Amino acid sequence: MGDTGDAVEIRIAQRLATLRAEKGWSLDALAERTGISRATLSRIENACTSPTAGMLGRLRAAFGLTLSRLMMEAEAGGANLLPAAGQTTWTDPETGFQRRVVAPPAAGYRVEIVASVLPASQAITYDASPVPGLEHEVVVLSGRLDLTVEGTAHRLGPGDCLRFRLQGASRYACPGLARCAISWSSPEREPMQPEAVQIVELDPSGAEHELEALARILHACVQGGASVSFLMPFTLEEARTFWRKIIPLLGPGRRRLLVARVDGRALGTAQIDLALPPNQPHRAEVLKVLVHPEVIGPHRVVQMEC
Repeated sequence: MGDTGDAVEIRIAQRLATLRAEKGWSLDALAERTGISRATLSRIENACTSPTAGMLGRLRAAFGLTLSRLMMEAEAGGANLLPAAGQTTWTDPETGFQRRVVAPPAAGYRVEIVASVLPASQAITYDASPVPGLEHEVVVLSGRLDLTVEGTAHRLGPGDCLRFRLQGASRYACPGLARCAISWSSPEREPMQPEAVQIVELDPSGAEHELEALARILHACVQGGASVSFLMPFTLEEARTFWRKIIPLLGPGRRRLLVARVDGRALGTAQIDLALPPNQPHRAEVLKVLVHPEVIGPHRVVQMEC
């Protein structure tokens, strides 16, 4: 038999408490990162209340985990046959959205598969991707689905598939009178290859052209736990505002902006401040070296040489 609703809620509560302890975060620190009140987090960890889909979305972003990995430890091996009766199902208490983990996280396997049912006229919103750049393949099995990915809306019907790499917010809505059945998979990313990295310098016009990419790097870094002078919650628009203030400072003898590209995508930045006192013409100050979390990890290293 699959887990009962109460068993799933208890497991989620225990998992969240364990993850917070591993990070060394207090309830206040987690509340600051997620925008969920300290009292509510305490009730969730003690299984006194069930988190909504929106809350789980913010929690998974704070911990940098997919929802499946947030809900359960990755299985050490696990059977290859995964009967429907043994699959974990979770229901959002706010919308009735049901989420069944068809293929859970497991060592040696890169893909997680989830089957979900979204009731008619209901919607769920996730403020950010748990892991920036996480790949999604979404298939509608029945009904209609309005899926908005980072501001771009898509209408999907039975059999339609949308695949994307998620950097920011997403919204799933069932516009019809009948429920919508959805299946999606989230493969982990392949490691980046160091030889694919190219370092370029941007002038003001180049930085304007790359504004959105620069903002996404900063936003992903802060969402991933790097404060770099910013506090959570931190929006993509705040990241754009930061870069709009930096661009006018770029120029000879003032400030240089370096960008690391991986396969043509800007995934890292560094600033070099040359506007130092007259008695220090031989010096420069390196400012805000940012590397997108997508290329940070045991096998993902980017070296920026200034």
